Amino acid sequence: MGEALSFVDHNPNARATHALDELLGEIARLAASETSAREFYRQLLERLVRALGAVSGAVWESSSTSAAALVAELNPSGTDLFADRAAQHRHASLIPMMCQRREASVLPPDHHSTNGAERAHNPTGFALIFAPVITGGRFQALIEVFQPPIADVDTERGQLALVTAVCEMAGDFHARQQTRSLEIENHLCRQQIEFARSVHGHLDLLSTAYVTANDGRRLIGCDRLTVAVREGRRYRVLAISGVDVPDRRSNAVRRLERLVDAVMLAEEPLWYTESQADGTRWSPQVEEPLAAYIDLSQVRTLGVLPLRDASPESRNRTHRAVGALIVECFEHRDEQELERRASAICDHSATALRNAQWHENMPPVAALRALFSGLAGASRRQAPTLLLLLLIVGACIGLLTFVKADFAVEARGELQPQRRRHVFAPGDGVVDELRVAHGQNVAAGALLMSLRDTQLSLELQRIRGEIDALKKRLLAAQTIRLGNERDDARTEEHERVLTAQQEELTEQLRSHERQYEIVTQQHGRLRVTSPIVGQVLTWNVDQQLANRPVQRGQRLLTIGDLRGPWELDLRVPDYRAGHVMIAADRAGGPLEVSFMLASQPGTTYAARLSNVALSTESSEEQPSVSVIARIDGTPPAQPRPGTTVIARIHCGRRSLAFVWLHDIVEMFYRWVWF
Repeated sequence: MGEALSFVDHNPNARATHALDELLGEIARLAASETSAREFYRQLLERLVRALGAVSGAVWESSSTSAAALVAELNPSGTDLFADRAAQHRHASLIPMMCQRREASVLPPDHHSTNGAERAHNPTGFALIFAPVITGGRFQALIEVFQPPIADVDTERGQLALVTAVCEMAGDFHARQQTRSLEIENHLCRQQIEFARSVHGHLDLLSTAYVTANDGRRLIGCDRLTVAVREGRRYRVLAISGVDVPDRRSNAVRRLERLVDAVMLAEEPLWYTESQADGTRWSPQVEEPLAAYIDLSQVRTLGVLPLRDASPESRNRTHRAVGALIVECFEHRDEQELERRASAICDHSATALRNAQWHENMPPVAALRALFSGLAGASRRQAPTLLLLLLIVGACIGLLTFVKADFAVEARGELQPQRRRHVFAPGDGVVDELRVAHGQNVAAGALLMSLRDTQLSLELQRIRGEIDALKKRLLAAQTIRLGNERDDARTEEHERVLTAQQEELTEQLRSHERQYEIVTQQHGRLRVTSPIVGQVLTWNVDQQLANRPVQRGQRLLTIGDLRGPWELDLRVPDYRAGHVMIAADRAGGPLEVSFMLASQPGTTYAARLSNVALSTESSEEQPSVSVIARIDGTPPAQPRPGTTVIARIHCGRRSLAFVWLHDIVEMFYRWVWF
């Protein structure tokens, strides 16, 4: 293989054929190896340039989003590009153009080219052989060979055939690389699934931390993986891969905890590598603990990754990280691959640690754990006492579960007469005459007040004036018509004109009279009357309404019949309205309501639920559902409309545990569980 192959003869001799087979065999073995793309193309260029007797060679990569990148090159000083910057620029612009071609081609030097229409110009003194490497229809690389000018067409064809065969083998190399990459990704996905299954299989915080540390170390491929959990504002090392129980008093663990505390102030990942130790500047609060730990542990690669709580409840919290993963390597590793694998397990680890923390912090779980721990460590004298305590706790739980009690939902509202009406302004105007005062008895249809609308009065006068004018004109037309002589033709023509004029005035008069009637009705509605028999419940009527402007639809007064019957206008909090609706469906009839007036504490009255609103109303205090209850039997003595009412809506019988603890359970579900 020390000399160039000959492609001149159509039937190469046995030596050339053997050399060619040996070259292709070497490249095929090279394509089947697990070397990197840069090393593969470097060795490929050495063999191809030597086989072709070329001067130099290069391999380029190109994409639609970036310029061509040099992957490998051989003997670049053997070309004349270094002597001319303009030639270098023209050669660089030539590469993207050749990357678009899908077959091997030879581009002769400019001064040897006879094709004036050739768009691709070769600025060198060599014949450039370009051949694309394509795998599965996708461009991978471009092989460029600097060859002395080729005068023989057969030699050129032979060289193109060899370069094309080499490119096909390079395509096989890329196909094998893609296959190996897919196999690695598939294996990594299976490992991640196994890790997720194992880390979510525990609700014990310590067990979850140990599974994260040991299984996570194998998945990441690091030398040591440590799990730290947040406790307040500090972080505590809970598990170290390969270590049964971490010694928190050791210098290594204490320095590591100091480093984690400093890094997690910003809750951003930190990566340290030995190669960037001198050129990277860390923040002052991180630099000192990082240097102290590196000096003690002698790690070459260190990563501190926050385990962020991604639940919706944590968005408004100051600290969202539930813990941290500390990745350590004592030998050189691929930094990007290490970071990618470590980031892949952070979400599962954070969720599992958060669930374990919540489970351990639940009061029943903590109490049972303490109880069983006490039984396990109790002596023979203490065991009967603990067993008796366990029986008492069991009896209490049984009583809370099976003993029933009345369950009632508290609501607040007002005492109001059933027959009450609000009086609204029929139109825009000013209160001209006020006939009533607070507490005054009124009859149905009694005049309450009169409104004055200046524009409406002016409109009424205008129409009245126009009606009078039309009547005068109509009377004049009739007088002229009666006084005319009917003898000659001229008088008859004038008669027809007067008749048409009289009809026109009559129609205008009818239209204005209808307008006058409508405006009169509008003016009559400005007299506000009482819709029912009752008393005026609105306070300080004179100060609020006398000579005040009002708008159409504005509430003016409230009239109520205080002779009875009475009802309760209650507001049930939205989060408790479900109990009332469920109880009403189960009862099949009106629920019983007991209530007490704020003005008469200690006296309880009875009522029955009559209506529940289908929608929730929002208010400044809290969303609520309106509920109406009718009073049974005798109403409170001397009831006053609007008196504050504290009511209890009886929703059947439920267990003691539900009656006493339902507020706590619902709060837990709203603020913790959901």
